[in-house]
Amino acid sequence: MQSTITWLYNQVNNTKIHVSEKGEPLTEAQVTRQAVAQFVVDLLTGKADYHQANLGLGEPDTQFTKPSFM
Repeated sequence: MQSTITWLYNQVNNTKIHVSEKGEPLTEAQVTRQAVAQFVVDLLTGKADYHQANLGLGEPDTQFTKPSFM
């Protein structure tokens, strides 16, 4: 089983996020801290519902071999 790491980075106002559920490939190389924080807020306020789900988070269209900022 191959392990994938999604890198966190800072970019103001970038809240784009792709959610991968268990069994789906996690192919995104990066995601902003603000996007992850907004996703958590959405979970807590009921805007997103992934009760007891295993999730992977990434920024759409970042299927790179390494993050764009490296």
